[in-house]
Amino acid sequence: MRVIERKISALASMGLDGAMFDRKLSKRDRVVSNGDGKVEIYLWGTQVALLDKQERKITLQTGYHQTVTTKSRLNSILWALSADKPRISQKNFTWYVCNRDPLTNSLFSKEFSSGMTFDLR
Repeated sequence: MRVIERKISALASMGLDGAMFDRKLSKRDRVVSNGDGKVEIYLWGTQVALLDKQERKITLQTGYHQTVTTKSRLNSILWALSADKPRISQKNFTWYVCNRDPLTNSLFSKEFSSGMTFDLR
């Protein structure tokens, strides 16, 4: 995980705990928390993640920019804050969400679509 991604995850955790801020981490990364457990993460001015502590959900979006950087940011958010730690992978220019079935412990994948939700840890 990159240093900027660790900073984003740390700020997101603070925002989920009730801190209020609007912090620009670089010219392309910004994290906003309204103080009531909702955190928005932006990449180049496009919201790529919405974390909601009350609903216990993570909503991911690409903003129609399926780039290596976007995928890296989304994977770091999932790794740090999701309950079951899914991963986003790519094959033939198509993104997939890979996860383990908790009952059978087997891997399964489905095509990623913008607006997918995951359980918050």
